[in-house]
Amino acid sequence: MYALESLKKEFPTLVEDLNQYDKFLRRYYPEEELYKIYDSDKENYHFLQEAYAAKRDGNNALYLKNQCRYGQSMNHDADFLAFYLRQMGKEISADTTAEEMEQMIKDINDAYISKV
Repeated sequence: MYALESLKKEFPTLVEDLNQYDKFLRRYYPEEELYKIYDSDKENYHFLQEAYAAKRDGNNALYLKNQCRYGQSMNHDADFLAFYLRQMGKEISADTTAEEMEQMIKDINDAYISKV
């Protein structure tokens, strides 16, 4: 299930905030990609749960910490990495692993740095 829809059910008092987050995400992702990347069945979803529990409880520091952890977890998420690489014009096959995509991004970054 789309992670933000799950969060809206878990944290009904934060629906307005979640709608704003959803609006932000939809600016950058097509719906099909959005639902694949931001999936409540993924292991990293617990960071969002913890973030919004902290937000509900008024603990902004813990909210930000868990949002940051969630963002960092995307560096190892195969769906996000594939989307990112496709946006850079790379072709990604269905059997490419997250580790291979991480290495592709590292190679792209290294090539860019060597030009600067």
